[in-house]
Parts: sequence; C-alpha cells; structure tokens
Amino acid sequence: YEASKVAFVLWLLLGVTLGLAHLYQKKKINYLSDMRKIFTSTPAFIVGIIVTGVLIFAQSFSNYFTADDFTWLRWAADCKQIIAQTGLQNCGSLIPTITQYFTNSQGFFYRPGTKAYFFLAYPIFELFPTPFHVVSIALHLTATILIFFISKKLLKSQMYGFIVAIFFLFLSIHTEALYWISVTGHLITAVLILLAFLCFIYWRENKNKFLFIISFLSIFASMFFHEYGTTGPLLLIAYDLIDDWKMAIKKPQAKWYYLLLLLPIGIYYLLRVMSQSVWFQGDYSYNIAKLPFNIIGNTLGYFSASVVGPVILPFFTTLRTLASHNLALTAFVSLIGLVLILLGVKYGRKYFKKEWGKMFLISGALFIIPLLPFLGLGNISPRYAYLSSFGVVFFIGYILQQFTKEERQYKVTMVLVALISVVFLSLHFGQLNKINNDWSKAGSIVNNTLVGINLSYASPGSLSPNPIFYFVNIPIKYGDAWVFPLGPQDALWFSFQDVPLQTILTNSEQGAEDLADKNKNVSVFMYDKDGTIGQYTPPTPTPTPGQAQPKSIVTPTPYVK
Repeated sequence: YEASKVAFVLWLLLGVTLGLAHLYQKKKINYLSDMRKIFTSTPAFIVGIIVTGVLIFAQSFSNYFTADDFTWLRWAADCKQIIAQTGLQNCGSLIPTITQYFTNSQGFFYRPGTKAYFFLAYPIFELFPTPFHVVSIALHLTATILIFFISKKLLKSQMYGFIVAIFFLFLSIHTEALYWISVTGHLITAVLILLAFLCFIYWRENKNKFLFIISFLSIFASMFFHEYGTTGPLLLIAYDLIDDWKMAIKKPQAKWYYLLLLLPIGIYYLLRVMSQSVWFQGDYSYNIAKLPFNIIGNTLGYFSASVVGPVILPFFTTLRTLASHNLALTAFVSLIGLVLILLGVKYGRKYFKKEWGKMFLISGALFIIPLLPFLGLGNISPRYAYLSSFGVVFFIGYILQQFTKEERQYKVTMVLVALISVVFLSLHFGQLNKINNDWSKAGSIVNNTLVGINLSYASPGSLSPNPIFYFVNIPIKYGDAWVFPLGPQDALWFSFQDVPLQTILTNSEQGAEDLADKNKNVSVFMYDKDGTIGQYTPPTPTPTPGQAQPKSIVTPTPYVK
C-alpha cells in the first residue's frame, strides 16, 4: 500500500517532467550518439581501466608474503636492528629514521624511498598482506591510466590510447612486479617516470613551468625507489630529440633544460657514494667478456616475453646456456645480426623521416632506455620489463591504428584489430591466472611453514636456549613464484625475536638427522616436492640392553592454515 502511493507520485512527476522537456525541446535527441559519447569519453575509459584491473587482480589480494617480503618488513619492524645500523637512540623517531635511509645504505642497494615506504606502511598494515597487495595493484592501475593519457596524446586517438593501456594492464610479464610485495619500489619508480614523461609532453606544448617542475621532481624522486629511475631523464631527452632533432642541431642552446634534467643523476650518485651502498655483486653484476652477448640475448628475451608472456623465458634460458658453451658460434651469429641491422638502418633511413619512423623510434626508446641497467646482467627477471613493456604495446597499438586508416577496408580492418586484441589479451590472461596460482601456492608454503613451526614451539620450554633449525630441500621457487630464495631467517624473526635462532639450509637429509640425534638444540624440517613441510623426530632415549635401537622417524603431516 505504501509503495503504491510512492509509485503514484513518482510516475506522475516523471510524466510531467518528460512532457515539459519534450514541449520545450529545441533539437532532436540522438540517444545512440549520446550514449556512444558517454562510453567513449575519458572518464569512462578511466573507470573501465580501474574496474577491469580490480576484477583481474582481486584474486591476488589473499596471497601471503613470500621471499624477500620479510626482509623489507623486518627492516621496518626490528627496533634493535634500526638502532644498531643507524646509531639512533629511538627507532620510533620518524624523521631521523627516514633521514638515515638516505645517508646510510646499511650494506644494501641505495633504495631509501622503498625503505621509507615499508617503514611507514608496517605500523598500519602490520603482517596483513592484503593491504600491501592492494597498494601494488593501485600503483599498477595508476601506471596504466598514465599510459592511457600518454598514448592518447602521442597517437592522437582516445580509442587507441585505451587499447594500448588495456594491453599494458593485461601483460603477464608484469606478474612478478605485481604479485611480489618486495617489488613495490619498482612500481613506484615506474609511476613517477610515467608522470614525469606525461608532464614533460604537455610542458613542451604550453611551456607551463608548473608542469616542468612536476616532471623534474618526479624524475628526481623515482631514483630513490629503484636504480633504474636514473633512466628517466634519458627517456625524456630521447623523446625530445626524436620529436625535434633539427632544433637540437640548429640551436643547441635552446635545449638548456637537458642539463637540468640530468642534474638529478649527479646528485643521486653523489648521495649513493656517501651512503656506502652496494653497487655490483652476485647476480647484479656485469661480466665484461659476456656483456655484448648478454645485451643481445636480454633484449630479445625481454621483447619476446613482453609480446607472448613469460612462458617463452625457459627457451631463452636454454639458449643462453647453449650460447655460453659455444662462444665462437654465438659471436658469428651476433655479427651477422649486427650487419643485418646496419643494412636495415642504411636502406631504411629515408623511411624514418615519416611518421611511422618517428613512432618506431619513440617505441624503441620507451623499450630500451628503462632496460639499460639490466641488459648487461647474466639473467632475465620479468620485473625488469615492467616499464619497458610500454614501448612494445605502444608500437603494437600504433600498428593496429594504421590498419584502420584504409577507408575502403575499414570494417574488415576493424574486425582484424578486434580479433588480434582478443587473442593477445586471452594469451596473457591465461598466464596471469596460472602465475597467480603459483604465487598463491608459494604464499601457502611460507604460511604453513611459519604456522607449523609456531605450533611446534607454542608451549613454554619447548624451544632450547640456542636453537638451530635445519631446513632440508627448502623450496626456492614454485613455478614462476619465489618462496625462500634466501631462507626463512627474516620470516622466523617475527616469531622468535629475542631468541638467538640460527637457520641452516641443506640438501643432506641424513646429515641433518645425524646432527639432530646428537644435539638437542637442533631441529630438522624437511620439504617434499610439492612444498609440504614435515619435522624430523629424533630417536627415543637409549634402550635398555637387549632391546633393538629404535629408528628415527619423520612426521610428514603437513601444517595447515
């Protein structure tokens, strides 16, 4: 009864309103055209990117911490460590602690911005992984939106700017950067470089000083979250030269802002030297003898993985192994490839004066420049391709745009563009789900390890004064996800903070068992192939004469959440 009264008034008012609107209507309303304008507007594209991204990556919000995540969290939580490394009297002092990150690298790479992020986030998020994952996906969505605006500007098309952004959103090469909390600093660096690039593009048009200041500050800030932030100024300068190289030759003094853009690099390296940071060591070092081969192989590897996904990376790993054992053949093939490239440049130089040549160079700069610190390394890490993959999808978007410029075959080319887009997105969407399952399983292995060990030593007195934990066959990776590449020492610290716990990794099951039989301080934990953990149970006390010596047993029962 009440509802009917409301409906009576509602429909009466609605009818009067529509009647008045029609009576005073000055022009015919084309609802289909208006709806098309709404759904192809900039706000609609932004909403589409956000909604699509949340639907795709929401499943990763429940993944647990893995690998180096606990190292970053411990730097933020271990008060004794902060005091010892910084010399402060109180680790809770916000400004002094963050300041120390910029002046003292504490035997690590120079990434004070990333350390500051975890230092500020840990008291809020604590040991709940979901908020950290939400931040990572939010950064990815921000980067995608910035790429939409950049591509829209360069391609002069809102639709193809959106296509490039959606391609970037779906790229499966990004999984390591998105699902691994430790790589948050890498994402922040990418967002800041993209923001600087976008502001620089608009500054070149209207010379608004505010835009240049934002670009300059973004570039400078990006360097403190990851080393590849130093490529940001080079990217901006390369774009400016490609777009206006004649002015650089005729009036080089007009490019005064190049020196200003390069200034942050000098300041960054000065601060890095003063902080006594780690430079090149281990996997993060260059082998001069193999440098040319690594550059060629990594360039091809990152490009291929950006196009078809990380499923192709095992092929390049095998290729790298074969090449390292056949250096002469590799050098010969590389020489032939170099000759072909030079010939292509010689005979195709005249075409680079056209628009597509300019777009090719811009795409190449977007791809190569962010990879410069990593091309000489002896391995391929998917997270390094995060920003550079923009160059790949940008050129793909440009090629698709050129297909539709032929008016006679417009409908056919539009169908072809749609088909290529669906195949491309489907290829990467399948890998996104598969790799997310790997990271989910890796997180479960870590979580089960910590929960199981905590339950084993929950009762008072169950832990010896100087415990030694042996981990046999501890998993380093599960599929494409990291588990315990450096061991569980930092992860266990959160459970045994005041205990002088020692962790040792080994592949010798019998050796670890023998040590546990002789030393009560030793505990042995073993993993099977699927990551299930079990704890070794030492023999019972020495039997009386005449009894058989009992055998050691293993309790393979897995720990559960």
